[in-house]
Amino acid sequence: MSMAVAYPGGVAAFEHERTADRLSSIIASGLVVACVFGLDASYRVREMSSSLDWQVAMRLAICGLCGLFGVVNLQHTFRYFWRSPALWISVLLIWFAVTIPLSLDPRMGLAAVGTNACLLLFAPAALDRLGGRRFVVRMLGSLLGILLACWIAHFFIPSLGRRAFLDEDAYSAHRLGGLSHPNLTARLAVLALGLLMCLQAARQIRGRRIAVAVAFVFLGLTLLLTAGRTAALSCLVIVPFLVLPRRVFLYAALIGATAVAAVTILFASGAANWDKFVATYVSRSGSSQTVYKLQGRTQLWASVLDYVEQSPIIGTGFGSERAATLDTRHWSVGKHSHNLWLNTLLGGGVFGVVFLTIGIAVLVWQALADPDPVPDFILLFLLIHGLTSSPVLNHLPGSPTLLFFVALFWRPMRMSLRGRNEHGARTGG
Repeated sequence: MSMAVAYPGGVAAFEHERTADRLSSIIASGLVVACVFGLDASYRVREMSSSLDWQVAMRLAICGLCGLFGVVNLQHTFRYFWRSPALWISVLLIWFAVTIPLSLDPRMGLAAVGTNACLLLFAPAALDRLGGRRFVVRMLGSLLGILLACWIAHFFIPSLGRRAFLDEDAYSAHRLGGLSHPNLTARLAVLALGLLMCLQAARQIRGRRIAVAVAFVFLGLTLLLTAGRTAALSCLVIVPFLVLPRRVFLYAALIGATAVAAVTILFASGAANWDKFVATYVSRSGSSQTVYKLQGRTQLWASVLDYVEQSPIIGTGFGSERAATLDTRHWSVGKHSHNLWLNTLLGGGVFGVVFLTIGIAVLVWQALADPDPVPDFILLFLLIHGLTSSPVLNHLPGSPTLLFFVALFWRPMRMSLRGRNEHGARTGG
């Protein structure tokens, strides 16, 4: 009561603001859940079309509500947009917006810039209202929920959860995808695994050993059934990164890199049958050539570079990467360049890549100078998956993009998984 009496305006004003804070926290939590279930899942029975339908409208509406929530709370978060690395990603989106009139598909460019900008506004607002620990808990719960829904769709609703995805030399429906492509489902499992390990390392999961064990088994089985090779590689790096002390991890990474180099030299020298090994244990189709060509990515990347040569400064325009990759004839379902930097180069030209690289470089510097498991894990995820895909800055963003934006604001807003007094920037948390 003493706090209420000392509060400007008295008890009534204190109770009013506390009620408003609770309502804002509930809305922020609901929007986090909506982002995961609305942006990361496909509820269409038929294949995607380029026209506006109910699902696209739903995703635009979710992003719009997130952006509105961010604007309402901008008075509390605006100063953090002027700090690195968020500053550089904000400049990147501004650059994308400036080049919309010159893009191949201005309508798609407007939607892409708008949806990504909405999530960028929402990320610090959600942190401000929920705090670091509660945001991570909400995000983890939502990811586990959508993965469970993917299992249900795959095994019990075949018309929705077992669509045929083009996979190397043949269509394969045996990989666990559910409400999304198997590779995206695998990425969501990696994100959930990382967040769960962050909470466990911070000792924020107590007295729930059975539930935690079940969650780990569930995520492990999900990764196994999705058969995502990039996801498996990221787990081999992220799990030791979150478990081992930072110095020990660096030594282990050096030893691992040396071992990989030694094995590569062994096979390259002819001492072992490299083609047979790759065809048997790495390739899904039984052909080593599909692996060497990174499942068609090398041809796609060459075509993307040809496009970039035509317009190196502004590229095709953000959001128009889909139209460009569809025209390369080296990828059956063109959505992006399957490489984060090439996709940014294609959509935003040289300036786009420069802004993105500076932003990520600042995150790397912060990880070395001030280690923190949450933003550092997200950064590592981005660097690994960005080699063979474009997990962030897509024409319609999802959970990876939201977590990337959260990583930008995590340190400037002094977020933490520990402690009670970490409810947003206003309390110094």
